[in-house]
Amino acid sequence: MQALIVLYNAPLQMKRLTKPEYRFQLQLERTRRIQTLSTDEHLVARLERDVNQMETDGPTKWCATYRGVYYIAFELGSDWTLPFGLDSLDPWAGRSLLVHLHNVWMTLYLIWNMHTSTQETISAQDNWFRVLTLAFQTSFVLIVFTAEMRRWQWLHFFNWSTKRRVANWSNAALCFCLWSETLSICGTDDASGAKTCLGETGKNAQSSFTVFIWGLGKVCNVMNFASETPSVLLLGQVSLIIAHMSIYGNKHYLG
Repeated sequence: MQALIVLYNAPLQMKRLTKPEYRFQLQLERTRRIQTLSTDEHLVARLERDVNQMETDGPTKWCATYRGVYYIAFELGSDWTLPFGLDSLDPWAGRSLLVHLHNVWMTLYLIWNMHTSTQETISAQDNWFRVLTLAFQTSFVLIVFTAEMRRWQWLHFFNWSTKRRVANWSNAALCFCLWSETLSICGTDDASGAKTCLGETGKNAQSSFTVFIWGLGKVCNVMNFASETPSVLLLGQVSLIIAHMSIYGNKHYLG
């Protein structure tokens, strides 16, 4: 009974067999065991390279189905530094170049929407900017989705147990909102009465669903910015500003 009490109160956490760390460690032990028992010099050398590569990659990258896409999504440019000691000003220091470009683009898109929220019409420039943002966001989600794929779980992008769950789900929701908003606007009439996707349209012609999707997209944008920003201080300051801008813009859009 005392042994059971001690075991129950011990600060132990069982490792699930489906966790990447367990799969990685198991494969590493198997490779080393084969390397020890093998008498083929060429096989031993190849296994030694495999072990070194696994130790370099770590469990997360080793699990990726397409390691080249994983490198582009999460590693390319992550070790770059800004000149003149400006790294402290980078809110996404240590993140990949792709994540930097995505965060900058979506932040500019949000500011642009707040700037144009008081206008009574949606100009052709606004529609073009939204379509370009839709193309960029769709490409980004597809790249990250492919990079997140694992050999035993292709839909790992939507796994709620991962560290990137908030970023992945907010990106997917934002992509859905952009598609819904674009398709909804394509069903409205321009100044000449013809159906348009890129021409000038009036905001009064937008349905309540479009207005709801517009606001939801901005909320997803803020959530994505918060999840991708490691700097807690800058995160708090900028998130409050963007959230205030989102509320202000929605009031004008709805009014």
